Amino acid sequence: MVDAITIGLGAVIGAGIFVVSGVAAGIAGPALLVSLFIAGMAASFNGLSSAQLAARFPNAGGTYEYGYEMIHPLAGFSAGWMFLISKLAAGGVVGLGFGSYMQRFFPTLDIRWTATIALVLLITANLAGIKKAGMLNRVITTITISSLFYFIISGVAVFNLDNLQPFAPFGLKGIAEASGVLFFAFTGYARIATLGEEVKEPQTTIPRAIIITLISSIILYSLIALVALGAIGAAGMSASNTPLFSSATVMTTP
Repeated sequence: MVDAITIGLGAVIGAGIFVVSGVAAGIAGPALLVSLFIAGMAASFNGLSSAQLAARFPNAGGTYEYGYEMIHPLAGFSAGWMFLISKLAAGGVVGLGFGSYMQRFFPTLDIRWTATIALVLLITANLAGIKKAGMLNRVITTITISSLFYFIISGVAVFNLDNLQPFAPFGLKGIAEASGVLFFAFTGYARIATLGEEVKEPQTTIPRAIIITLISSIILYSLIALVALGAIGAAGMSASNTPLFSSATVMTTP
């Protein structure tokens, strides 16, 4: 159960909050908090469907298996390829996000080369087997979540309520558009559904892991976004391709 949850959190917590939150801030302003909740609810409904399917078909394959069993082998084939392509694209976004943050620490680094090296290393780690990859994922996820909680705590001291005004400068249109963008921040939960043959008692483990992952992510994302907005405002977040780094800079400035 613990490894399934950490795999889910490791897949969810990434470029969505580290990079895409800045894009959403430019679209919705401080109302990205509402957009985040809407995106989280949409992901939860989708996740509950995945949880039910995972309980009924506790096999490896995820979306491929569901399409194959419920509709037609061709549907499973198509769903499997779409899942693969979407994850390849998401992996590229995550890699570039990682490269952008690393460049803030080491300005001479090339973002694309840094992203490529990071992805190659992670692929190699996964080829070593699910147990070793799961252990590495648990370490990385623990460090990431601990750092984000430190970010949240540190942000309380510099929180400025005025940065939340005006709350929805672009109205419902901006909130709706930002919700679509922020849905990307939650899509990693589908990774848990592919663990049907890798976990004990998948009929109960996978659904619970999906639900716990989504609830945890919604709470964590909301706190992070609120703190970042309070620190530098929506304009500051949207102007940076590393919004959390920019927020943290304000927190550490004497």
